[in-house]
Amino acid sequence: MVHGHVAALKKLSGDPFPDAKADHWQRFPLQDIEGLRNAVLGADLDAVQMAGRKIGGSLAFSTYDGVILSSGFIAGNAMARGVLSDAAVTVGIVLSQVGGFRVCLRQAPEGTVGILLPGCEVDVLCAPGSMYVTATLDLRRLEDGLGRRFLQSAVHSKPLAQEKLKELREALLRVHLGEETEAGVHIGSTMLRAVISHYANDRGTTTASRPSSYETIVRLAQQYIDRHLASPISITDITTACGSSRRTLYRAFLEVLGDTPNHYLRRLRLHRIRRDLMAVDQLATISASAKKWGIAEHGRMSGWYQELFGEKPSATVAAQSLRAISRAWL
Repeated sequence: MVHGHVAALKKLSGDPFPDAKADHWQRFPLQDIEGLRNAVLGADLDAVQMAGRKIGGSLAFSTYDGVILSSGFIAGNAMARGVLSDAAVTVGIVLSQVGGFRVCLRQAPEGTVGILLPGCEVDVLCAPGSMYVTATLDLRRLEDGLGRRFLQSAVHSKPLAQEKLKELREALLRVHLGEETEAGVHIGSTMLRAVISHYANDRGTTTASRPSSYETIVRLAQQYIDRHLASPISITDITTACGSSRRTLYRAFLEVLGDTPNHYLRRLRLHRIRRDLMAVDQLATISASAKKWGIAEHGRMSGWYQELFGEKPSATVAAQSLRAISRAWL
């Protein structure tokens, strides 16, 4: 009787995220790094296999009253970069991070809550044991629920309350383990109402500290590398762009990305080569793609490629050729 009265009051007051009876999640195993491009449903991200454990885990998706819900349990070291949505706002919560989780290169502890406005770019660095949940929805609807306007993307200065964090983490862990969510726990409404309560209790909207010097150096290095990836790049070029010494550059990369600048650069180029080889509508030759992305040694490239992706470049081409033939036949 009390529950029904509360629900009626919420309906009358125009609660933008009312209670719902059941979650219906679809779970997909993360079998290769390309799967991480769908880390948030509707996004088209660049996914990069980072140094360390190969990608694994699962992604799960659901919808709730016009809200798109996405979650990932990441059992590997990887980075996802890009725009999550051009038309909608994305709310995200870091549910767990055993080995580290970074958003825009900055440490994001468990309970971190962030709001990303339409069209804004983000990069997320995941380590084994990372788990997150996001909700993608209309910006005006979120602002109505929070009772405030958002003029810029921001990370809340304080983590989510432990009670709600634990509830969401346990419910989504069951999803990623392939189990049904517990009766009475609706992840979508629980998440969004927890975020509203979080902002109502504390009006903070930005991170408490500025980026570290190492994070700034890595960000400048990434920007330079992205602009010149198809051109010859030396460590001197990167240090000049960052305004740092060679030693400081290496320390910054190891601290933030767990990798050296040389290996990170090669990793990005190998991913671009793989993208070329996997393009069904425009099959690329291995040597032409390698040359295009600045790796001239075909033999060494093949070895690096197999180490990173678990197959030779020729196997990628063969698989995509079969897909092209099947597509044409259909």
